[in-house]
Amino acid sequence: MSLSDKTKEIERIKYVYGKYSPHSSKWSNNNIGNKLIYEERFENLKNLLELHNININNSKILDAGCWMLDAQGVIFLHHF
Repeated sequence: MSLSDKTKEIERIKYVYGKYSPHSSKWSNNNIGNKLIYEERFENLKNLLELHNININNSKILDAGCWMLDAQGVIFLHHF
């Protein structure tokens, strides 16, 4: 991917995510649907770890799957 294409893609992502309001109840941790999604994801991950005998106690884990853009368009990781 060329630098120009990368720049265009970054701008596209900023535009799309910029339309989401961080204060929207749709994304709130108090939203019952979001709570159910979290619980289901947690249980599925726990079951997978147990199935494969993976112990993550005392492990450092980076979850880079959840990020946002700040007001200046800088990407940062969002921790719940």
